[in-house]
Amino acid sequence: MAIMGYCANCGNELKDGTQFCPKCGNPSNSVTSQRQEETKLLSTPSKQKKKLFGIIIAAIIIPVLYVGGKTFGGDYSLEGLAKAVVNYRTIGDFHEGMALVKKGNEQGFIDKTGKEVIPCIYDQVYDFHEGLARVKKEKKEGFIDKTGKEIAPCIYDYAYDFQEGMACVNKDGKQGFIDKTGKEVIPCIYDEVGGFQEGLACVEKEGRKGYIDKTGKEVIPCIYNQANDFHEGMAYVELDGRNGFIDKTGKEVFQCNYDKPNNFHEGLACVVYYSYPIKYGFIDKTGKEVIPCVFNNASDFHEGLACVRKGDKQGFIDKTGKEVIPCIYDQVYDFHEGLARVTKDGRDGFINKTGKKVTPCIYQYVSDFHEGMAIVKKDWKHGFIDKTGKEVIPCIYDHVYGFHEGLARVRKDRENGFIDKTGNSTFNIQDR
Repeated sequence: MAIMGYCANCGNELKDGTQFCPKCGNPSNSVTSQRQEETKLLSTPSKQKKKLFGIIIAAIIIPVLYVGGKTFGGDYSLEGLAKAVVNYRTIGDFHEGMALVKKGNEQGFIDKTGKEVIPCIYDQVYDFHEGLARVKKEKKEGFIDKTGKEIAPCIYDYAYDFQEGMACVNKDGKQGFIDKTGKEVIPCIYDEVGGFQEGLACVEKEGRKGYIDKTGKEVIPCIYNQANDFHEGMAYVELDGRNGFIDKTGKEVFQCNYDKPNNFHEGLACVVYYSYPIKYGFIDKTGKEVIPCVFNNASDFHEGLACVRKGDKQGFIDKTGKEVIPCIYDQVYDFHEGLARVTKDGRDGFINKTGKKVTPCIYQYVSDFHEGMAIVKKDWKHGFIDKTGKEVIPCIYDHVYGFHEGLARVRKDRENGFIDKTGNSTFNIQDR
């Protein structure tokens, strides 16, 4: 089979017909530019040929030289991280290219090369969301950007992460919102606020709840005893003994005769009758009970299927209510990336949406899939499997955390480190 090119991410040689790099999983379409350059080279004058040839060779050789310990495609440096882990009391997962670190009693951030890009000067820091991170200093909170610039000063009693470009802040017992410039665009006049969902935020004033938009306009007045965030254009509300769903204009779509239903997910909402025996079912957005309340328990739909319980066993139904995966498991969990965790006889494994066992129930513990990998525990050690069920990173670690942006924190022999998806680890770096 002919060589198609080299992976732009890790430099691995790719064969014709390869859709994804077998080493790092990068899409192979990123190598098409190399083929185009080689085609141009055949019909280019000699000086330009030499220049182009040098560029192509550099593009091929440099990533290959960096594979396996230095930068691995230029995205991160295991060598740098190996040196970093010994300098900090705590290192967190990577979010938006940054990981929180703790030195002494103060915290800051490192990047994926292990460089301390935001010094440890804060009492506490939180993960980056939408390009900004909450920080705490002298019992007050504010926000910084990825250069460490203070976007909102530490003047708030507490704050929440940015969501849809807005962050909830609390000052003197009242809550409001700031934007990404740090401007208090919605003053702190509310007793309580929720994060923005689908352009609206639930707010409470004088014991009643309603909704505001991002200008601070009260688009749905604070008249409700209880109100949930909007999901799929609908929100559950309670008003003086009545309950139901409203749309974004505040219009009541339908009155609900169920005991506090869940939010809508994938077009359906889980509902429950609390009268004995408790039964669960699903309604659509007109309020019609499309899946009867016959289950002992049920969860929201995820990836087209919902967990249900019959007696003491669990399985999955589709949106017609058909039991597509029979209730034969002790416990099941929502589908993530096409696979679901299941437990049988005290052991965990994975099934796909047809119910086929991708991984038999042989593990002491498994996590949901994230970034194509799942944590597994065997003989009290942890490792990772891929979506075929193959144990791609052996169970040799005392503890592991899930992959975040291509890297996972691990612990072995009381020592902390990082691994990438090929299994390369900071423990293998000798010169840290």
